[in-house]
Amino acid sequence: EWLANGSPPFAAIRALLACRLVALDKQPGVRPVGIGEIMRRLMAKVVLSLTGSTATTACGNFNLCAGLAAGIEGAVHAVAQRTSTWSSNQPPPIPTFHPPTIPQDPNSPRSPTHSIPLPSFPTEALPPSPSPTETYHDAIESSNTPPNDSIHPPSQPQPTQPTNTNPPTLTQPLIPPELPHSPSEHNQTSPTHTHLPPTTQHPTSSGSPLLTQDTRPHIDADNVSPLVHQLTHQLHDVSETILEEEGDHPHPNHSHHPADPEAFLLVDARNGFNELSRLAMLWTIRHRWPNGARFAFNCYRHASQLIMRTPGQDCTMILSREGVTQGDPLSMVLYGLALVPLAESLRRAQPGVLQPWYADDFAMVGPASALHSVMALLLQEGPDRGYYPEPQKSTVVCPPASRPHVEALLARYNFTYQAGSRYVGGFIGTQEARDLWLKPKLEAWHQGITDLAHVATQYPQAAYAGLAHSLQREWHYLQRVIPDVNEAFAPLESALREVFLPALLGEEPGLPDATIVALSGLGTHAAGLGIPNPCTTTAACHAASKAVTEKVTASLLASADLASEAHQAHAGRVRASTR
Repeated sequence: EWLANGSPPFAAIRALLACRLVALDKQPGVRPVGIGEIMRRLMAKVVLSLTGSTATTACGNFNLCAGLAAGIEGAVHAVAQRTSTWSSNQPPPIPTFHPPTIPQDPNSPRSPTHSIPLPSFPTEALPPSPSPTETYHDAIESSNTPPNDSIHPPSQPQPTQPTNTNPPTLTQPLIPPELPHSPSEHNQTSPTHTHLPPTTQHPTSSGSPLLTQDTRPHIDADNVSPLVHQLTHQLHDVSETILEEEGDHPHPNHSHHPADPEAFLLVDARNGFNELSRLAMLWTIRHRWPNGARFAFNCYRHASQLIMRTPGQDCTMILSREGVTQGDPLSMVLYGLALVPLAESLRRAQPGVLQPWYADDFAMVGPASALHSVMALLLQEGPDRGYYPEPQKSTVVCPPASRPHVEALLARYNFTYQAGSRYVGGFIGTQEARDLWLKPKLEAWHQGITDLAHVATQYPQAAYAGLAHSLQREWHYLQRVIPDVNEAFAPLESALREVFLPALLGEEPGLPDATIVALSGLGTHAAGLGIPNPCTTTAACHAASKAVTEKVTASLLASADLASEAHQAHAGRVRASTR
């Protein structure tokens, strides 16, 4: 009551909010965790039990870390379902345009036996940029240039023009807007000097347009050589698919051009929880989670004390002025809510891109050009909320055949490209890469079973708890998010049956009685041990997980809002039916 509904002086609660700072090995890296007072943790748990549902509703599917049932599994299933549609066929090679051969007099200096000089693009010939509020159609309507039919559709034969040995006058874009494809469309009244606007607008969270300068050269359609004229038409067909960096053509139906293949991007951010803007977090909490805003404000309105102990030396005190304390029961909820406005802005900019968030783990699946657009917007708007993406540490997963195209479209960022990558406990990528990633995990679990068998000879209760509540839950989660891995668990099943069960029951190592093995696989409510055969639980675990997360997965794939209460009720019914 004092912290949740009042405004106590900070001096009275300063000691209550102090934490002991410990460092956990992230392999690689270090995760600083604050171990707080037990009374503070109890208060935070009470606040979450009473008002946590409203925080979950406020986050929705924009960030899945605020207590949403099976939200993390829904993110894995959504990404896996989207990437399963990737075509295995090799796309065509990256287009390379060569100047067409034009028959000419052999004695002419423009003969094919001579080198053809490419036109230069003087910057002083570029038209001035329009007003930031001017749209593409405004630029067309404001043009005073009379109509002209000098630009012909690609399907019509080009008119014979005299050879022009002078460079063309550059006043129009090299890549024109979409040309008409029929005589009826071509004869419609439209200005000849139709040009793409030099700037493209992106919506931002503040409502102001994000301007990206267009550096494409301009060329005059009335004074153009046949070489450049034909080259312009060849470039046009590809420009509609490759040059979608500004997000003008989202892909709501997940269809993409072979020259703009889909990819999976896993974004890495710098020290997410500690870099979060505390001011932006408290402001967002006040408007989106008012029930818990007062408690959060009292906990984070001043710098908290983080006490680091060193053996044989005096303790070191660090003041935490930014971010949220990892170890605080409220940290995941506060962090997830603080990034909801950023997630909303990115989804509005590119609704055709799958964008699941789990705390600071941000992933994207979509055409490479659309990923470029979302990443540019994230780099611009993320620092305002303390989210600092690091492209050089981010990973792109795509089919090997599409990698040259993806690298060409995302060349601006120094991404790491792989055939597969771990994603929030699951795996996205090729089966070969998945097997390589899974092998060391299975070996570690096998070694863990062997170690627990040695412990079980003297401490059977502790060994059983370690297996049932630690190792077994780890591989059950993996089975829930990765399908068709039952054969990989054969070594674990053998270790459980031949090593762990005999040690737990005080018998000699070897094959136990079949009845004992069957009884050990029953649940504890049926007088069993709850240690089923891991080879037979894979299909059931995966099917149950997909059923529980059905609504979350569908909402993420459709870039639609999630009815959190309906999802929670649906998940409860599915869990009750699968027990």
